[in-house]
Amino acid sequence: MIFMFLLRIIFFIILCINISIAAPFQNGSFEQDSSKWQDNNGSGSWDTDFLGASEQDLTGWTLVVPSQEINWITVGPGGLSGGQDGTYCLLLGLSTEQGQKAQQAFDTVSGKTYTVSYYVRAWDTSISTTARRTVTMTIRDSNTSGTVLQTHSGIATVDSVWQQKTFTFTATSSTSHITVAQLSGSARVYVDNIAIAENSSPPVITNSNSAIYPDDPSSTNLKAIPGQVMVFDNGIQNTGGEADANSTQIYVSIPTQIDFEQNSIVFQDARQAIAGATGNVATNYTTITTSGLSCSTCWEYSINTGQGGPWTSLPNTMSSYVINSQTYLPNVKGIRLNLTGTFADGSSSATGFRFYYKGIIK
Repeated sequence: MIFMFLLRIIFFIILCINISIAAPFQNGSFEQDSSKWQDNNGSGSWDTDFLGASEQDLTGWTLVVPSQEINWITVGPGGLSGGQDGTYCLLLGLSTEQGQKAQQAFDTVSGKTYTVSYYVRAWDTSISTTARRTVTMTIRDSNTSGTVLQTHSGIATVDSVWQQKTFTFTATSSTSHITVAQLSGSARVYVDNIAIAENSSPPVITNSNSAIYPDDPSSTNLKAIPGQVMVFDNGIQNTGGEADANSTQIYVSIPTQIDFEQNSIVFQDARQAIAGATGNVATNYTTITTSGLSCSTCWEYSINTGQGGPWTSLPNTMSSYVINSQTYLPNVKGIRLNLTGTFADGSSSATGFRFYYKGIIK
């Protein structure tokens, strides 16, 4: 019985540990958890709700309140009426509240760059020093006392006007932490609409056309001999950001002196079917599956050069001829691969795949 009781405790601990430690960044405009705020019953030019020492968190945020309160404000000095985004904003630095902080852990991808944007606003013209108009944003890696990835000071330089501030950082782990703080006693800074977004880069997809060689491994003559079947090996790489889902199309123009061999398109994982082609396999290309893409009879053909088409998936309607049991389509000028899935991000390390097709020299 004791063993089973302890086992249940261990299971509960493990279960709790696996509950989300971080999540996507959230509640950057402080509009959630209105039930936790206490109304000070203010009116006119001053109306705040506040969190005292008994309340230490909001959705997404952990609050560090060294003395009295962190204020959630709707109406305040300097003509403030509502937040920059929504009804509420955060006011840091009443009286001598130096050291007030709001902290949040959020999901990131190591190696990715992110942009943090937020809005600050000075209380009014009575806040005369730069230090009292400044909110400090700090990004750390795996925990709130970890390595500092970036520190940014947002200074409200214009009275009674919301000003947007931005900065970037590069994540080094799957979780990063942001701290919003005022570091000067009696600062008077409103903060609102904090947002964190991954910097996306467009995909950069290239076709290396890395090898052309005879299909017959015994052939050592690479001259353009009519009737010789050639293999055209294509290396497709993405060296940019992730492509949109189901958006990757690969176009290949058939050389003018080549007649395309019907049903000859094969992807890398079947490429060993070409006799003697082992030495031409590039090891730095993943298979089409691990690149995030897939193909199930995804190719189409065109009788015109370029990407304009028209395209057809029924090459048997085109004129053809047969040599050694293989069918060739002399009117095919281009191939288009319509790939499904998402071409994986290659900005840090190139992703890609290889495929080949065959043709006969005219």
